[in-house]
Amino acid sequence: RGKKGRQKASPAGKVENMVPEKFQNVAPVLQSLRSTNAASRAAACTAVGGMVSHATNAPALCFHLARTGVVKAIVPLMTDPNAHVSVSAVNTVAKMAMCGGPGVCNGLAKRSDVMTPLLSILTGKWVENLQNHIASNLLYGALDLATSLAEECEGMTKELTKSEALARTVRLMLNGSAPNKIREKAAALISVASDENLLFGQQLLKKGQNALDAFIKLLTYSSSDNNNGGAPNNMGGSGGKDEKNQSKNPSPGSKRLSALCGSILVNLAELPPYQKHRGTLIKGVLKSTKCLLETRPGHLLPQLAIKIKQKNAEFESSVAMQQQAFEAKGGGSAIPNWSGHRSTQPFEPILNQWLDVALSCKVAIETTANLCATTNAQTEGDFNRLLSAIAGEGVPKALILQLNEQVILCAALNATKLPQQMVDSMDEEMKQRIKTLHDAWTIIKQELPTGDAVRVGRILGEIGERLLHALANIIIHFPQKALGDMRGMWRSIQQWTTLLLTSYHDDDDE
Repeated sequence: RGKKGRQKASPAGKVENMVPEKFQNVAPVLQSLRSTNAASRAAACTAVGGMVSHATNAPALCFHLARTGVVKAIVPLMTDPNAHVSVSAVNTVAKMAMCGGPGVCNGLAKRSDVMTPLLSILTGKWVENLQNHIASNLLYGALDLATSLAEECEGMTKELTKSEALARTVRLMLNGSAPNKIREKAAALISVASDENLLFGQQLLKKGQNALDAFIKLLTYSSSDNNNGGAPNNMGGSGGKDEKNQSKNPSPGSKRLSALCGSILVNLAELPPYQKHRGTLIKGVLKSTKCLLETRPGHLLPQLAIKIKQKNAEFESSVAMQQQAFEAKGGGSAIPNWSGHRSTQPFEPILNQWLDVALSCKVAIETTANLCATTNAQTEGDFNRLLSAIAGEGVPKALILQLNEQVILCAALNATKLPQQMVDSMDEEMKQRIKTLHDAWTIIKQELPTGDAVRVGRILGEIGERLLHALANIIIHFPQKALGDMRGMWRSIQQWTTLLLTSYHDDDDE
């Protein structure tokens, strides 16, 4: 996610014509939102969030909800006396901002007064008095909402900085006892809000060298010995760590947190007060980026598939044993109070570890693209030093390796029939890798719920998109020297393009 990253047009024409008939009448929802019963208010917020998430035209629906007074009724509930209502309301407004695009975000900020409850959550002491899991869920939604607003609304970054909301967010990010999902959300907000934000840079400097050192320490997590040095055959990370035990055993972070930290440090390095630290910061970011790129999430798909299948089989075996023991005691044919639902699915820890690796890789590629695009305020000498540093850390070679991986993934996941010319050019090892990945993807689709499987595929696609952006920036801004490091890239791009065209052609035939 980058600043101004999602440019979605506001709906044109009459909004009522774009909203499904079943969503036209909002009177029952408004009645529940204004109910004196907390459960009714929370349920109504959740229902609206579900409507937005599943809408075919989310911006139009959000504008309809705003025009009919639903948004105006939900926003004050973000600080409802009942914490469960607050969490539901914050998550719903965050979904509106995420799905609605710039028009909805600006409407929330300027006409719905969303900043009053949002800043109360991000800066208020009252959140600290809530139960840990409730406070965690509330902050998660608030940080998600703040990130969307900072991306889409002019002036929002300045307001978040002046209100000290960003300063509080920095403390959350650096708090080793906080759940990793909260630290990562905090880092995502800072990554967006620190872009060209001189005031934030000055605030951070006032905290002394300790704050900058803490960022650098988090950055080194991805290349530390206890994290397997970003080994490509290890999912590693702390993505699957039990959050209930994290407060007792503070975590050094996660790969994604480290990657986001790199993005923040690149933003800081561009600010005048940090020019003297620029060389050190960029060198650290590039070292971390190289390690994150070497993780190769696509290469880990077979390992992910095997472990997910194993975990699901172990769980089903455990349930069967419980059932047999229950029946042996004459208890009937069904385990009492067993609804089939679990707070944690058996595959979740493994999937979370892979997601940590994959998302950190995506962020690292985005950071590389941004770093190579910062050309305005640099001299030719700065350019040459930056390029030497990028080449010295082996980042271009790591990007090309990722590109080759994307070609193989594309062949395994998308194309139902490979062009014969491409098949003829492959050796047996390449064909076997494609088959292994294809089999792994088949298992993943069988073993994971559809939403999770789609997410895995979508993230792999986004990595490919960011990868081409990063490589293009290197070539555009550093053509003479960069092209020497890019040998072999053109063939991979040509193969990838052919595979994508083949996939789309197959889809049309079907």
